[in-house]
Order: sequence, then structure tokens, then C-alpha cells
Amino acid sequence: MRLSGIQKATYVLIFGGLILHLKTAFWKSSDPFSSFSIGLLGWSLFPYVAIIIASRKASYGGLCAAIVVFLFDLFMHLEVFVWPSSSTATLGVLFMPLWNLVLFIPLSFLAGYFIEKRLKKKNELTGS
Repeated sequence: MRLSGIQKATYVLIFGGLILHLKTAFWKSSDPFSSFSIGLLGWSLFPYVAIIIASRKASYGGLCAAIVVFLFDLFMHLEVFVWPSSSTATLGVLFMPLWNLVLFIPLSFLAGYFIEKRLKKKNELTGS
């Protein structure tokens, strides 16, 4: 099975999310390899698994979702571990996967649907 460029880019972003969450769960944790760290890793990766499953039907949607989820996760990581602004910033690490699943992934897939539709329409007009 050959992957398209869109699928390759999606998987690269998902791999980046995996690395980011491995770092968060095990290297940044005060008690690595605890049940909390493993649970946090699983919870944090759940949106990426959802993207992999859903992107089989909508490749542009998967790419859009992977971009948005990775960027928001990276921002949350920086907000919590690099530039903490409050003592409650750590709660963002727990709630970000929920926001990703409920809000960002559906909106990203919707945006990807419209992008794909627009590109197909443009290709039909130009005859490509």
C-alpha cells in the first residue's frame, strides 16, 4: 500500500504528537512509569488514534486535524512546561485531549472537507 503525500504528512504529525506526549508522560513526570503517566499517555494519544481511523475516509480532513491537534498540543506543552503562567496551567494537559476530540478534530475535518471539495472543483475547471 502506497501512501499519498497527504497521508505521509499526517503520519509525520502524528509521530510528532507521539514523541511530544511520550516526553510529557515520562520525562516531565515526577513519577515516570506510574499508572497515572501511562494513563495520561493513553488519554493524550486518543485524539491521534481518532485521526488515524477517521483519515482513512477523508485524507485532507486527517491532515487538517493532525496539524491543528499537534499545534494545540505543542502550545499546551510550551504553556505548561516552558512558560508556565499559573499554577493551574497543568490542568491543560489533562483537558487538551478532550478539547481536541470534542471541538478541534470535528472542525478540522470539516475544514478539510471544504478544502478537498474546493480543490476538486478547481481541478475540474482547469481540466487537471
